[in-house]
Amino acid sequence: MTADRIYNEILMAEDDMVLRNLPTVNRKVCKECMSIGIRERKDQTFYCRDCSKPVETELVIYYYKNKTIDPVLAVERHRTFWNKIYYEQLFNEMYYSL
Repeated sequence: MTADRIYNEILMAEDDMVLRNLPTVNRKVCKECMSIGIRERKDQTFYCRDCSKPVETELVIYYYKNKTIDPVLAVERHRTFWNKIYYEQLFNEMYYSL
């Protein structure tokens, strides 16, 4: 993938477009602290490791490659990753074209 293509298709894409293309999975989270660190007990209740108590859960979209449930943070991490790739590719294209 060329640096121009990375810039035009990924870095300059709208946030909604980026979110649609990020891999997701539905995860249960603690309703109190929004932590994904919950475990199901044998009696079908859920225990939150962060709250250290049994809690109610909520189903949310989890962006697993970015390790977050926050869509803004997922887009930011995605762009940060591709920004690094972009500059490496740009350097390689300039270096090898000489």
